[in-house]
Formats: sequence, C-alpha cells, structure tokens
Amino acid sequence: MSDKLNDLFELPSSDEIENIRKALHEQNDKMEKEAIEAESLSTELTPLAKQAMNQVAEREERVNQLVDLTEFDNDMDDLFKESMDAFREILSIAKDVPAPSMGKTLEAAAIMARIALDSKNSKIKARLDAIDLALKKQRVDEVTKKDEENNPQDVSGAFLNRNQLLAHIKSELGDDFIKDKTKPLV
Repeated sequence: MSDKLNDLFELPSSDEIENIRKALHEQNDKMEKEAIEAESLSTELTPLAKQAMNQVAEREERVNQLVDLTEFDNDMDDLFKESMDAFREILSIAKDVPAPSMGKTLEAAAIMARIALDSKNSKIKARLDAIDLALKKQRVDEVTKKDEENNPQDVSGAFLNRNQLLAHIKSELGDDFIKDKTKPLV
C-alpha cells in the first residue's frame, strides 16, 4: 500500500530516504571538519600577520583621533537617505504624470539620484583625505624622529655677522692671515 502511495505522490522510497540522510550526515560532518580546520588556521596567525593587523588598527585609531568624521558621515548618510527617498517618490509620481511632462519629472528624479551619489562620494573622499593626511603626518613624524636620533639638539653654536667672523679668524690666525692670502686656513 505504501509503495502505491509513494508512486502516486511521487515520493522516494524509504531506502532512498535513508541514503539521502546518510549523504547529508556525511556532508554535515565534512563541513564541520572544514570549519574546525579554518578556525584553527585563523587562530594561528603568524607573528608578522598579527603585527600587520596591529599596525592597521593603530593607523585607523590615529586617523580617527586626527579628524573626527562621524558628524560629517552622519550628515552625508542623512542626505543620501533623504535624496533617495525623494528619488523613489518622484519615480512613483512619474508613473502617473502624462507623457509630455514625464521628461521634466524624470529629470528631477535624476537630480535627486545625483545628489545621493555625490553625498556618498564626498563621504568617501573625506575619509580618504583624512587617511592621506594621517599618512603624511606619520611620515613627517618618522623623519623628524630619525633626524632627532641622528642629530641631537644639544649642539651649541654662535651666530656671528661678517665682521665678528673676520675678527675671530684674525685672532686665531693672527695678523699674517690678512697680509698673506696664500697661507692655508688649516
């Protein structure tokens, strides 16, 4: 009787169902093993990868400290949302407008879509400019740090004008220097 019902409703037999269950269990076990392997690989990052991730996090933090773009981002998101809502509203109105004036209505919709895209683009541009500024600041900081290490600031010197310099040279070398120009300085 059950075979006739299976044939009538085009259902698989109990043997076929059991084979499908086994195949599904095998696939499930295989996927669980792959997930465990992937998780173990992700937790075993090399020290170089960890260092790179830390550097990226530090740079992002510097960018966020340098320029706070959250208010600007929120404003641009609001502008995008409002202009897309207006775009959709104008498109729905354009369906009910007579054909001769549909062009002007669709032009207004296109302007709203352009405003939405411009807001997203300005948000991205501001973020990239902030990143560029942070990278330039980091380069300057690195260069000044290297200069400070190579050239300590404890060097003392004196600022002399021309006359003072000549007087100092005269006192060091004597009066012969001025008369005998062939005599070397050293």
